[in-house]
Amino acid sequence: IHTLLQRRKNTDKIKRPNALPGKESSLIMSVNYSVQEIGFTSQNYQPFLWKRMSLREYYCRGEMMKCPRCGNAQKSYFYKGSHGYYCRKCIGFGRLLLEEEEMAVKLEDIHADCSEYTMQYPLTKFQEVVSKECQMHIRTQDVLLECVCGAGKTEMVLASIADALNENRKVCFAIARRQVVLELSERLQTYFTKAKIIAVCGGHTDELDGDLIVCTTHQLYRYQGQFSLLILDEPDAFPYRGDEVLHGIAQHACIGHVIYLTATPDSYLLSKVKEGTMRHIVLNKRPHGHDLPVPRLFIYPSIILFY
Repeated sequence: IHTLLQRRKNTDKIKRPNALPGKESSLIMSVNYSVQEIGFTSQNYQPFLWKRMSLREYYCRGEMMKCPRCGNAQKSYFYKGSHGYYCRKCIGFGRLLLEEEEMAVKLEDIHADCSEYTMQYPLTKFQEVVSKECQMHIRTQDVLLECVCGAGKTEMVLASIADALNENRKVCFAIARRQVVLELSERLQTYFTKAKIIAVCGGHTDELDGDLIVCTTHQLYRYQGQFSLLILDEPDAFPYRGDEVLHGIAQHACIGHVIYLTATPDSYLLSKVKEGTMRHIVLNKRPHGHDLPVPRLFIYPSIILFY
């Protein structure tokens, strides 16, 4: 093919509407067939060239390339291997060709009566208001639950979890740290005694399906398009904050809406609230109802430190 192109280079340059300028040589060389296999003649090689070129335009035009796992669309992160193009931005989760689909875990249906939950203590009036507001708005939009540390954020989303389970929708509780995943899964099991709750993190990947899945944010790559409700705890903390790959994987894992639990929302979350695409619910009181202590700074002369 290359030899044939060189012979016609100065006499019969190939032209086509909407073709990529300067790409004729690279496109032809990317076709992995010999002249004998194709049966080229001066009459039939040109239509075949444009047929192959239409397939290759997907790879040569950077704006059309998008990773099916992390959503990356930056041209510099795509590399062509022996089997096709793949994204190097999320290569840490395994090589995934652009033509392939992520092999997501096949999840079974929710067990009956798994939405029932019990608590050994009732919610305070402030927690009850926040819980009902979150339960109402999560059906139509994402929710940012900004509550101080120790306010009971987990208990305030139990009603939203129960609603999703009652409607046979999969729920995931994603957390940044592995140890918190193990602790929270045991804690949620005491609330939802009839539900099958599993923890998915490093060292705990033998079982991947349950009524309620608690996992690290890195493990969300296993569940592409599986969850109707995703609860992200501390999205402003490392490693989720500022990691475009984890952001993309989380977005691809959830087909419904997301509840963000944090005491210190970052600029990204606040911008979503300002745009009107996210509901912002604030609670600045702990269950005891007292005001939070505010630190005060006293500055004295250094000589006082000796007394």
